[in-house]
Amino acid sequence: MLFKNLRRPRDSQTYIAAHVRAYHWASKAVAHRAKGDLAAAKVAGKKVQLWLHKISELETHGEPTNGS
Repeated sequence: MLFKNLRRPRDSQTYIAAHVRAYHWASKAVAHRAKGDLAAAKVAGKKVQLWLHKISELETHGEPTNGS
């Protein structure tokens, strides 16, 4: 796997906050799924994907794009 486009984000506080939020939503998704609330787990899973996408943008471009 090539990692040539990865670089350290310019704003490390935003990068760390995105990781914390992704972890938080992942914990919520697991808790909802364990309780059997699959609709809420699906919503939380979508939030996880959103934050993982933002993390990916921070790693590849140094800052998130507004259009995605």
